[in-house]
Amino acid sequence: ANTEVVFSDQGAKGFVLLSLSREQAKAELMAVSTIVAKPFETRVLKTFIVTPEGAGVSGCPGMSTGRRVDETRHAHCSRGPKAP
Repeated sequence: ANTEVVFSDQGAKGFVLLSLSREQAKAELMAVSTIVAKPFETRVLKTFIVTPEGAGVSGCPGMSTGRRVDETRHAHCSRGPKAP
């Protein structure tokens, strides 16, 4: 297994909804129900949040602390327990 990959869902199609503020960066991995029709539904597969911390950014492996602050796993995500 690749330790740099935190989450992967090869069957899902979708996009990343990125929200940036001075307090945090929030990335929501959004899945769409279909890519072949205009009417479609979306759902959140996974949410990652990073915040400023000292001279670097928390939650970004390899940057300053390398500590993930908050990784929210949604009920409909079938992945196992969240990473430490």
